[in-house]
Amino acid sequence: MLTQSKFYKSQYGFRHQHSTIHAVHEFIDDASTALEARKHTMGVFLDLSKAFDTIDHSILINKLEWYGIRGIALDWFKNYLHGRTQYVQFKTEKSNTLSIPCGVPQGSVLGPLLFIIYSNDLPNCISSSTNTILFADDTTIYTSSTDIKISFQLLNKELESLAEWFKTNKLSLNVSKTHYIIINPPQTNTPNNLLLQIGNDIIEKKSHIKFLGLTIDNKLDWKEHVVFVRNKISSSIYAINKVKHFMNRTHLLTLYYSLVYPYLDYGITLWGSTCQTYLNKIIVMQKRAVRIISGSTYNCHSDPLFKRLNILKLNDIYELKVAKHMYAIHHNSLPLALRNMFVINRDIHTHQTRNRHNPHVTIRRTNVSSNTIRHKGPAVWYSIAENIKSKLTIKSFTRNLRGVMLGKYSQL
Repeated sequence: MLTQSKFYKSQYGFRHQHSTIHAVHEFIDDASTALEARKHTMGVFLDLSKAFDTIDHSILINKLEWYGIRGIALDWFKNYLHGRTQYVQFKTEKSNTLSIPCGVPQGSVLGPLLFIIYSNDLPNCISSSTNTILFADDTTIYTSSTDIKISFQLLNKELESLAEWFKTNKLSLNVSKTHYIIINPPQTNTPNNLLLQIGNDIIEKKSHIKFLGLTIDNKLDWKEHVVFVRNKISSSIYAINKVKHFMNRTHLLTLYYSLVYPYLDYGITLWGSTCQTYLNKIIVMQKRAVRIISGSTYNCHSDPLFKRLNILKLNDIYELKVAKHMYAIHHNSLPLALRNMFVINRDIHTHQTRNRHNPHVTIRRTNVSSNTIRHKGPAVWYSIAENIKSKLTIKSFTRNLRGVMLGKYSQL
C-alpha cells in the first residue's frame, strides 16, 4: 500500500507536516550554502498548464497499481474517476452533457492526493546532480556549481528529459510562465550568450521570481519581498483607517489579523532576518496600524500599545516563528529533507556540556548565510529558557514564549 515514505522526499504539497514554507526553506538553504562555497545556484521554476484537469485516468490507475493499490481498492478508484459528466447552465438554459475523460475532481479531498501520486515519479527523470522540489503542480529544479556553463548544459539536458516525461504523462508546460533565476556570488557575472531552452522555446531569465508566495531575488537579500509586504499592508492599513470610526477595538483587531498579520507572518523565518533598513519600512507600518486600532495619536509611544493589544512586534514575530521551527527540529517533526539542516553538538564533541543536545552554531563567511535560519536558529534556541523548551506541545511552547515576549514591552 502507498505510505508517506513512498512519496518523493521533497514533495511538500498536501502532506502532513509539510508546507510551502518548508519547500522554500529547502531551496534557500541549498542556495545560501552554495554561496558560502563560492558557487552559484541556477533554478528553473516550471509552470504546468491546467495540470489537475489533464491527468490521464489510465496512466493514474497504472501508477496506483504500481504503488500497491490493487483489487477492490483499485476498482473503487476506477469507479471514482470514470463515468463523470459535466454541463454548463445559464439561468434556465443547459448545455449538452459531456463525459470527463481526464482530470481529477478539484475541491475534493482525493483530488490533490491523486495528483501528487501522479507526479511522484517526475524526479526519477532528473539526474542526481540536479535537485527537484515539488509542491503539487509547482515544480522547481536547480543545481549549484562553480562553472555557470556547466549549469546551463546540465539544466538544458534536464529540461529535455522533463519534456519527454510531460509528453509521456500527457501534461503540458506553459513556457511563457516558466522562468529561471541565477543566484551568483558577489562580483560574478553570467555570460549573455548562454541560453536555457526546452525544445525550441527559450526560457526567460528573471532577476527576481515568485516562488510559492515569496519573492526571491538573485541576491537573496529579500528586498523585493519586503517591498511587496509593505505595499500589501499599506493598502490594508488604509482600509482599517477608513472604518475605524465605525468599529470597536475588537473588530479592528480582527481586521488586523485578517488583513495585515498574514503578510507579516508568512515566510518571516526566511525574510525576517534581512537588513534592518529594509525591515524598518514594515515596522513603521505596523506601528501605524497599532496606533489606529488603539485610537492613539500618530506620534504616541507604541510599546505600551503593543502590550495593551496583545500584538507582537515584527522582530518578535520573527523570533517566535524561528523558535517554533527549532522546536520542530528538536522534536523531529520537520519534513525529511530539512531534518539534517542542523548539526547537534554531541555529534561534534563528547564533552558533557549543558548544550550537548542543542544545535551547533557555525561561523558563516557571507552575510546571506549569516541571515539564514541555519545560522540564526541555534542562537534563538539558546536564548529560550529551559522551562519553556521543555514544554510537551507546540501550543504550550508558543503560548509561554509569546507571553515572555509581550512581558518585555511593559518594562519599556
